[in-house]
Amino acid sequence: MQLEKKSLKRSGVGAVVVAAFLFLGSCASGGGAVSNAPDWVLQRPQADREYRYFVGAGEAAGGSLVQAQQAATNAMISDIIRYIGVDVTTNSTATARSDLESFEAELVEQVQQQGEAVVSGFEIIDSFVMERDGAVTVYLLGRYEKGALDEEQRRFRALFQERIDAVDVPAEQGRRLYDAGEYARALPFLLEAAAAAGVSDIDNAEIRFDENITLARQLIESIVFEPVTSQINASLNQAVGQSFGAMVYAQHRGQQIPISGLPVRVSYREARGNGGRMTVRTSTVYTDDQGVALFDHPVPNFVGSSQVSMTLDISASVEPLLDLPRRYQAQVEALEDAAVDTACTMQLVVASAAAQAPTAVLIMEMDADGNPLPSQATGDAFRAALLAQGFFLETLDIPAYMLSELSDQEFLELMRIDYGDSFDRVIFARVSVQEVNDRSGVIVGVGGTFQAVDLQNRRVLYSISPSIRGRGRNLQSAMQAAFRSLGTSAAEQFLNNLP
Repeated sequence: MQLEKKSLKRSGVGAVVVAAFLFLGSCASGGGAVSNAPDWVLQRPQADREYRYFVGAGEAAGGSLVQAQQAATNAMISDIIRYIGVDVTTNSTATARSDLESFEAELVEQVQQQGEAVVSGFEIIDSFVMERDGAVTVYLLGRYEKGALDEEQRRFRALFQERIDAVDVPAEQGRRLYDAGEYARALPFLLEAAAAAGVSDIDNAEIRFDENITLARQLIESIVFEPVTSQINASLNQAVGQSFGAMVYAQHRGQQIPISGLPVRVSYREARGNGGRMTVRTSTVYTDDQGVALFDHPVPNFVGSSQVSMTLDISASVEPLLDLPRRYQAQVEALEDAAVDTACTMQLVVASAAAQAPTAVLIMEMDADGNPLPSQATGDAFRAALLAQGFFLETLDIPAYMLSELSDQEFLELMRIDYGDSFDRVIFARVSVQEVNDRSGVIVGVGGTFQAVDLQNRRVLYSISPSIRGRGRNLQSAMQAAFRSLGTSAAEQFLNNLP
């Protein structure tokens, strides 16, 4: 049958406007080859030095040219995607899927319209339409520049591999370092792989999470922190002359393998301000080439015993795991517990150098009018607290009320003359009732000034003016409670600050 050359108009959504022309052909019904079709319909052209060729064929049994054209377009695009070599699965990232869908849409647009190319390097160069037995078949021939096509292939393969690599690359790196005994470097990679698997939709994501976090936990459980020293003695407000240290190693197949470069969290305590409450501070150090973690404690500002602990610090690596779905949290908590269990503790014992200096204490209590009281609740509580910390104290054989009759200078001169050979220092105070409130029980407020003075040069070593309240069933009991609390509170500040 003679071939007739025609052009096609757009017909509905998805109609194909062929870039060059369409050959309309028909032949007698039968199953043989189409003798009047172009060679490329029977056999796709081989790639040459510049192009790769793709053929799409689509048939519509009802004779709809639009449907056949759409089917041919889809077939050609599928052929191109197969060549690129990517497949949308649960492993695919949303970005990869979106980019692939956009690329396919651009290919469709390229097939459907004439004029400027939408996809660089791709074009439709021929087409053929065959009608037979009421059915219509459309064939499309496209060519793609090799350089442009290969670039798309590299781009999409990288995109589709990204989500898998987010898990597999750190997992493989962590396993390699673990097998090489580089445990400090292996641990962050294993936890990175677990975190990536925990938010991934790749195949076997939960299994991959379990494998990596289990190996990380087993690694942590093999780590031992062994203190180098159990106790260090120091002096108040003086540099600690020795570093705290722990030997860190992994127990593996009966061997103790030192771990270098491991982050170690150090927890220690210090006082807030002058004699304030104790608070916990933390610092991070790293093990050296021999697996030893060393920590130089800040100058202590308190008196007494305090713990210094060292433990594995996985805070940076474990943070991404904390936001994972609930089904993973039991394993994350087990990992954190294993890290906490590595802890070792040492003691810092801080003494005040002031404790060794012979010291006299004289404290006078007064009522609200400034009259001396016979009670010694403040002085007794103050002395008891200092004696408990090893202070060398002596009670003066002069009455406390003398402080009401002498100025500071007169009192210190008296002390220097009469007691200069017996004591190096004197701590004295005048405290009084400052407030009485009996609206709900009896509440008494007391306060005063405490001073520690070097008798030889009259230099004031430390001075405070605290105040405090006490409650009691009557005025007397409330005063006693307030004065005792005042003495104890003042002593704590002296212990933590007196040089």
